[in-house]
Amino acid sequence: MMTIKDLAKALVEKHDLREKDAEEFIDLLIEILYEGLRTDRLVKIKGLGTFKVMEVKERESISVNTGERVVIDGHDRITFTPDATMRDLVNKPFVQFEAVPVNEGVDFSEIDGQEATAQVEQTEETVSLQSEETIPAETEPIAVPAIEQAGGPAVTEESVVEELPVSEMSESDEEEEYMDDEENESGRRRWILFTLAALLIAVGAFFAGYYMAGDGFMAHDVLPSRKISVKKKTVSKVPSLQPASTKNDSTVKLSADEEEARFATQYDKLDARVRTGAYRIVGIEQEVTVQKEQTLSGLSKYYLGSDMECYVEALNGRRELKAGDRVKIPKLKLRHLR
Repeated sequence: MMTIKDLAKALVEKHDLREKDAEEFIDLLIEILYEGLRTDRLVKIKGLGTFKVMEVKERESISVNTGERVVIDGHDRITFTPDATMRDLVNKPFVQFEAVPVNEGVDFSEIDGQEATAQVEQTEETVSLQSEETIPAETEPIAVPAIEQAGGPAVTEESVVEELPVSEMSESDEEEEYMDDEENESGRRRWILFTLAALLIAVGAFFAGYYMAGDGFMAHDVLPSRKISVKKKTVSKVPSLQPASTKNDSTVKLSADEEEARFATQYDKLDARVRTGAYRIVGIEQEVTVQKEQTLSGLSKYYLGSDMECYVEALNGRRELKAGDRVKIPKLKLRHLR
């Protein structure tokens, strides 16, 4: 069965990420999926499908092992409906297969009975041949005629008596093997269904990461380059390109560091949690619009991670949000990476 490390390895090969970043992304995706199912009981992922929580009521059933009546408690069940793209992708290797419909009323007992009868007949023939071969071996050493006559019918009776239990044992063995085959077949089907479901979730997580990567999940390394390109426009008219570019890079880097230091100092003074935290606010990453039933805790967890609410509160100056509000997502940097 595919694990989180296998999914992370696939992301590393596809997007040239660090393995730690890939594992954190998958953990965050699963956590968001769980949170959505817990609160809304419905999560729809583009390109993957829809996860929905269904309530199963309490019901009575009969135990297969004991035959007694048992009560199955009510519980929640997660159902998954694949998206058209995901369904076509999974079914693509099996397109050449043809489905053969089998009616529910078809009885296979005659076919199984014929196979069992053939095996029983073969067993009886083998036993009879073995008994015929062993009779001369027992009578050859006996030299007295009177003893041979007395032993003849006794040997015949023993051979007949031996054939009956062998045939009965063979029939019972065939029935036990047939029941074991049915149990193994049902267990195999359940395992195949479980493996297919795990494969769907794994592929879905991979494609979800592919689609979400373009929406701002891993765009932290792109923003600084945009600021630098804007600053370069002020000195683009200098004739000597190489000396000017070197001086300009140092100027832009200095101004960017000063801007980050200004941001960090400002919000360190506003909130003690930010001042003593592991990160500092060095800018604004992006602005998002609050949707219905979204909270500040959920937004900070989605964009920054767990226990990061204080940074969003300090940057926006409030805790309560309502639908339609614009919220600034802070750009963070570790304090020792200055």
